[in-house]
Amino acid sequence: MIEVNKQGEVWIFAEQHGGKLEETALELLSKGRELADTLKVPLAMMLLGDRISELCVRLGQYGADKVYLAEHPLLEHYQTSSYAKVIDELIHKHNRRLCCTGRRRAAATWHRVWPAQSRRG
Repeated sequence: MIEVNKQGEVWIFAEQHGGKLEETALELLSKGRELADTLKVPLAMMLLGDRISELCVRLGQYGADKVYLAEHPLLEHYQTSSYAKVIDELIHKHNRRLCCTGRRRAAATWHRVWPAQSRRG
C-alpha cells in the first residue's frame, strides 16, 4: 500500500501549448489553491516545454507557491513518453501529496506515470 505524504505539496500539471497556458491550467490552479489552503500545504505547478520560463511568473501571480519547470527542446511539442518520463522523475524526486491534471492529452501522460508511481510507493 502507498503511504500518504500528509505534509507534501498539492501539484497541478500546467498544460501549455506554444508558450501559452491552457485555460484549464489556470482553472485547476484556482481549485488547487483552495485545496492546498485547506490542507495547509504549498501549491506547486509542473510546467514542461521549451523556452517557457516566463510562464512561471504568471503561475505565481495566479497563486502557485512553487513551479517545477522542465525546459528542453524535446519538450517543445507534446510527446507522451517524454512528458511521462519527466513527470515521473519530478514526482519521484520531490515531496508531493497529490497531483491533479486536466485535459485528454495530459491524461494520456498520467496513464503512463501512475503505474510506475504505484510500484515505487
